[in-house]
Amino acid sequence: MELKEVKVPKIGSDEALVKVEAAGICGTDVHIYDWTPWTAKARLRVPLILGHEFADRVVEIGDKVENLLVGDRVAVEPHIPCGRCFLCATERMHICQNYNIFGLHTDGAFAEYALIPAVCA
Repeated sequence: MELKEVKVPKIGSDEALVKVEAAGICGTDVHIYDWTPWTAKARLRVPLILGHEFADRVVEIGDKVENLLVGDRVAVEPHIPCGRCFLCATERMHICQNYNIFGLHTDGAFAEYALIPAVCA
C-alpha cells in the first residue's frame, strides 16, 4: 500500500462526484492489506483505491441524475448493481447477481473525492 496523489475523477451522465467526509476501515480492507487467501480470490483490480464504507457530500452530478442535488449529504451503498440482470430490472438491485464493490472492483473512498453511480447514494 502507498499514499499517492491522484486526479479527481470525471463523472458520467448517471454518476455523482462526492467529497469524502468519513470512511471506515472494514475487515475487508484488512484482508486486502494482509493479502489473505480470501483476497487472492476476490477479483480485485489492482492498483486501486480501497474503502467501501463511506459518507459524503455531493459536489457534482451527471446530467441524467435525478435523485441527488449538489450539496446533499449521502451514505453510499457499497454494492454497485449491474443494472442489466433480472433482479436489477425488477427493482431488486440490492441483490444483483453481478454486483461490484467499491474498493474491491472499482476505486473506493480512501481519497478526497470518489465517483459513485447515483443509484448507490
